[in-house]
Amino acid sequence: MFDEPVVIHCYTSTHLLELEMQVLREFLHRMGREARQGAIGLVIDDEYLEIGFPLEEAPTPQQPKVKKRR
Repeated sequence: MFDEPVVIHCYTSTHLLELEMQVLREFLHRMGREARQGAIGLVIDDEYLEIGFPLEEAPTPQQPKVKKRR
């Protein structure tokens, strides 16, 4: 399944980015997991950074167990 990418532009200072790096990291990881993304991309100073997430297979219904008669 493919979807249209969403691009968000945000401007900040290097100082604030360094101060809030852990909060940003936690947010990006949570967003990637909750939105079931294959990857989240981030560009800082023209450098592309990507956080990859393993895609989970859709759960398949399990067959009911049949008891064997003796």
